[in-house]
Amino acid sequence: MQRVQPGDKIALDPVEFKREMATSVFGATHAFATALDVGCGEGYLARELVNRGARHVDGIDKSAALIAAARSAEIPAASFSGGDAADLPFSPESFDLVLANHLLNNLRDIKLPIGEFARVLRPSGRLIALIRHPCFYGYRRTLAWTDYFSQRAIEHPFRVDGLTFPCHCCHMAPAT
Repeated sequence: MQRVQPGDKIALDPVEFKREMATSVFGATHAFATALDVGCGEGYLARELVNRGARHVDGIDKSAALIAAARSAEIPAASFSGGDAADLPFSPESFDLVLANHLLNNLRDIKLPIGEFARVLRPSGRLIALIRHPCFYGYRRTLAWTDYFSQRAIEHPFRVDGLTFPCHCCHMAPAT
């Protein structure tokens, strides 16, 4: 991976970006036997988990279009279905890994999903939750510093493998 200095402009190869991100998240060699990709989108991280040795990956997402795209890849060791992070259709202690990539910052209330993640994880399992820090949203230069901790909804769609992900984030004010 190339070194980037502040102010550098770079062209990022999407395939290389995904590989680097997966390596930094999952580790260079660690393999999970069973994994749940909650908010899986079109399944790019599920595919990466299978490529890294997962025996089976279940992906779940609310978007029917993204589930259809994930299924179209025909990954033998993965299955994809529609569903809700707050009501996972899996038995307790089913997974070695629960992955939530850019999911939690899209939910108004994360209590039920976090409880569901704990329920379906094995006692020795791992939860990996990736979120985008608010400073990386497109509006960051127009937001006054006095508004940083304000509650607000953010529309910030992004593209992966030619598909646009409808990212509706909720930046919640800290509880007082």
